[in-house]
Amino acid sequence: MQEISAEQIRKFYKKCKEIIRKQDHYESILYFLYMKPEQKEKWFLLLKEKCQFQRAVFESNNKDINENIMPFLTEGEGHRDFNDELADTFLDEIIKMARQMIFDSLLTVEILKKLVVYYTEQNNREKQILSYFYLGYFDGYINDPQIRQEVYQCYQKVVSYRNQYEEITDTHVKKAILAALFNRSNWDTEVSCKKNYNTIHMSHLMEAYEVYQREKDNEIWKENISIPMVLEYIKDEICYELLKPGNERAAETAREIETQYYQEKEKIKERLSAREYYNYWKHKQRQGEIGEKDYFEKLYEYYCQELWKKIKNEKSGGYNYNYNNMVQMMPLFLPELFDGAKKYDFPWIEALKEDVEWYYTSFPRTGNKAYVDRTIVYEIMELLPHYNQDEAMELYESVLLSRQGSTEIHVRDVAKLAVEVAGRIIDKKPEYMIGILGIQTPEEVQKRKKGVLTFLRKGALHHDRGKLLMSTTINMQLRKLTDQEFATIKKHPEYGLKGAESYQSLKKYNNIILGHHKFYNGKGGYPEAFDNRKCKDKFAIDLITICDCLDAATDNLGRNYMNDKNVRMVLVEMEKEKGIKYSPEIVDFILADENLIQSLEYITTKEREEAYYQTYHRFAERKIKEK
Repeated sequence: MQEISAEQIRKFYKKCKEIIRKQDHYESILYFLYMKPEQKEKWFLLLKEKCQFQRAVFESNNKDINENIMPFLTEGEGHRDFNDELADTFLDEIIKMARQMIFDSLLTVEILKKLVVYYTEQNNREKQILSYFYLGYFDGYINDPQIRQEVYQCYQKVVSYRNQYEEITDTHVKKAILAALFNRSNWDTEVSCKKNYNTIHMSHLMEAYEVYQREKDNEIWKENISIPMVLEYIKDEICYELLKPGNERAAETAREIETQYYQEKEKIKERLSAREYYNYWKHKQRQGEIGEKDYFEKLYEYYCQELWKKIKNEKSGGYNYNYNNMVQMMPLFLPELFDGAKKYDFPWIEALKEDVEWYYTSFPRTGNKAYVDRTIVYEIMELLPHYNQDEAMELYESVLLSRQGSTEIHVRDVAKLAVEVAGRIIDKKPEYMIGILGIQTPEEVQKRKKGVLTFLRKGALHHDRGKLLMSTTINMQLRKLTDQEFATIKKHPEYGLKGAESYQSLKKYNNIILGHHKFYNGKGGYPEAFDNRKCKDKFAIDLITICDCLDAATDNLGRNYMNDKNVRMVLVEMEKEKGIKYSPEIVDFILADENLIQSLEYITTKEREEAYYQTYHRFAERKIKEK
């Protein structure tokens, strides 16, 4: 059995980071490289080059992972134990990934779980603290409710070493404890006792304030972190929380901070940050010093004067995520401004909607992408109730395009396939469609053909909405998924319901979103709790399921881990599993119609290539026109 050396591990991590950077580079070029129509072939060569790269990497990555990572993660034959040198090398490489904002759960989270155990057994307090801290950091990229609780627990574990803070000499470890005190307050929504959330959150903020206040003049932090800057943010957050119902009986210390805070802001009220400005005028309004209408107008005045407006008006095509004031302002101001416009009939709603699309489609696509994707989705979900159904769909598609072009192409192709198949079924076998939209007769199916096709098309466009909440690694397709990642991706149907919860008229697609990975007979697939057999939309679900599989299995441009297949090959496989995974009525209907099969072949070949080109270039062209 060949030994695994520390140098081998370092080379492995270096190679993996280079691969992830190259993947990001391809994506950036495909999105932003604008070419004239006569250069279309050159663009396709670049796309195919990227696909070949991903396929080659998929194979080599799995081989390297099996040699360098899996021996430490699996038991049985081939298992390897850590020693101090190997454990320290893994931890060093993982810390480098954090600093470079490169995420891969297998290379970070799974290894860190083992490192926590190893360093605990070795009584290595400092390395144990670092392992818990970075486990919390990287777990934060994975959007799974159970894992989100683990993030909080990791930071809580690091904070538990606070009473040993003074005796620790390693500044990196001390910094981890300080950072965990701050980070914990961003994740304490995951604590089990929701009733006491306000109390718990405020106690965490006050504990962080106390420690940062004490450390702000410590010489060791002059070259490491900006304690005063973090301290100001904590004070902002404390005063923001005090504005919420439920904090009326806050501790006297918190009220003292609040009083001092607003006295300071009064002196500099002409140059406040977005969070400070929001707190300042919200406090004035709560105190009855200004009316609610005046408060909304104050927010809009600041919103229009902010730097980001200049960036947008100069047609720069985007901005740096480090424009921190803008990133703070938008989720705070936008919901309030929409509410104010509705309540007082202010004329700024259409301008706000234009700004929302520009802002959320202009986020950088490289770097901290997993965190940004999740942030975008949650912030947009809060705004959707201010949009009508068509506007909500357009915003969803526009943002999806800017974040995950291949996913948008997939859902559009599934929509095309579904409409093509459904149109033929309505013409020849309308009785199959009885039940959709409450329709009760074949004649009504044909009479309402346009409405049925619209429902199926929009259901297909929404079916993979939950993919936006998947981590970057899961969508990259650069290696096999881990068991944890596969468990997470199986939750994307439930994640997809989040938008429907925010917008009443989107709930009609819930069953399609939930059921498109269920077996026809209800005995397999996911989510397990969803019973598609008794569902009023069962035929729609079965149709979208088949079209989803047809597109995914034949896409050798976006699904780079798949072997090349065509529509006929996939239909042969479906025929073998009809009645189990797939609807026998739909499979038999397609197989019996040669013209339909040819149409499906065209959609999954020529039309798909054009879809990739037009989708990427629609985004690029828009940015060029803005400039």
